[in-house]
Amino acid sequence: NVFATIPVSENLVAGISLTTPFGRSTTFDKDGALRYTSAYYTELYAVNLNPNLAYKINDRVSVAAGVDLLYSELTLKQVFPWSLLTGTPDGESKIDADGTGLGYNAAITWNITDKQKAALTYRSSTKVDYDGDFKVSQKPPSAALPFPLSLASDRSSFSTEIEFPAVVAAGYGIEITDRLRLEVNIEWIQHSLFDELPLDAENNQVLLPQSTIEADWDDNWTYGIGADYALNENWVLRGGFIYLETPIPSQTMLPTIAEEDQGVISVGFGYRKGDHRFDAAYAYGLFDGREVRNNDNPAFNGDYDFEAHLIGVSYGRAL
Repeated sequence: NVFATIPVSENLVAGISLTTPFGRSTTFDKDGALRYTSAYYTELYAVNLNPNLAYKINDRVSVAAGVDLLYSELTLKQVFPWSLLTGTPDGESKIDADGTGLGYNAAITWNITDKQKAALTYRSSTKVDYDGDFKVSQKPPSAALPFPLSLASDRSSFSTEIEFPAVVAAGYGIEITDRLRLEVNIEWIQHSLFDELPLDAENNQVLLPQSTIEADWDDNWTYGIGADYALNENWVLRGGFIYLETPIPSQTMLPTIAEEDQGVISVGFGYRKGDHRFDAAYAYGLFDGREVRNNDNPAFNGDYDFEAHLIGVSYGRAL
């Protein structure tokens, strides 16, 4: 992530950021038990270019607005069961696609007192239309394939679409002492916009097990609390906890996007000297495991366990 701001006038500031607001990558054993029913490799990421303007209305209230230019890539790899269809060696099907979308964001910050602050932010949903290729390897000669598989080719175009969620968030911070600060926040994420993933491989549609992947995700909430403590003018210690509801119902959960409600605990520190600032943090996900017994695909029923470690570092400088 990269952020930059520059003052335009006494009350107006321009900013721009480059972030990755959405992303997930999952890899399984290529020879695993689910190789014919689930992708063994899945990767989706989105990069957001976000120019903004912020205006200070008075000493207590500031507002901001900007545009979200979202670019996303999607990759799926799965073992293709030629051995089950023709007795020939299995191949690999691969989807590579990318696309762009346009959204917007707005925010308001209220300095309630000199030691209290509240903020409300909104980020719109963004629809991304993906275009790319669908490839399959080890394809037998068409004459050896039954109809309609005989119409398939080694490669075709591919398209799909994803609507990324709208997000509303609110936060409150208070300076309890000269050294100790506390913040609480809440976030609502409109994941219900993701009801299905359409799959269009044109003449190779017959090679896909289905034309859509049902999602039916739910809107979800996150709740967080954090604090920092200044040891001196250079060093700050930080800690926090956030609870994340999963938007994914058991009925449509896929092994490649398996998750559950979770808490995340984090610790970190910051160091500042002159115009330079360095921050580092570590977070650990608290999981109990998830039982899935009513999935639309019985092969995906089972017990899922998770472990997550997150490490982040950042550097900033006033120029």
